Amino acid sequence: MEEVTDEPLYRDRVCGIDIGKAGMAATIRVPSEKNPARRAQETREFATTKRGVLGLAGAVRDYADGLNGNPAGEQHFQVTVQEPEEKLSELPAAIEVAAYRIAAEALTNITRHAMAHHCTVSFSLEENGSAKALQLKIVDDGIGLSDHRKAGVGLNSMRERAEEVGGTFKIESFPQKGTCLIARFPLVS
Repeated sequence: MEEVTDEPLYRDRVCGIDIGKAGMAATIRVPSEKNPARRAQETREFATTKRGVLGLAGAVRDYADGLNGNPAGEQHFQVTVQEPEEKLSELPAAIEVAAYRIAAEALTNITRHAMAHHCTVSFSLEENGSAKALQLKIVDDGIGLSDHRKAGVGLNSMRERAEEVGGTFKIESFPQKGTCLIARFPLVS
């Protein structure tokens, strides 16, 4: 388990939540354990702290701001975060954390590899009969994924996080036109 300290750069890089902006000091434990019981406890702690301070979309915005911010004030790429009119605060903690961590990993990958100018992260709540789901869609205008790439730790981790909570994960790439990632998480009433 990683522990987030008061040092702002480390705190933002690890979990993307700048508690200092909310006017309080806190230590946030970021879920990282393979042990299911311990991971569940960490997920509850993380989701409770994050939900109370920023909410899911706000935490992703804050993470994106941390990626774009640097001492010179330069912007690497523009990130737009869209959320539905319905509140995302009623999400189960495990789904909220999985969605956040997938979004954070995707944004990190875009920063490192995509050479993108713009990225849109959108959350939507879907209904199909009695079935409800949260959809996370991330689209960038970067160079796309190589046809010869192997799925790395980041892509595998995102897929595992979605599947761990009963969700699905799909990624499509368009050479020189960008990448589209869609993760869907079932919401049980």
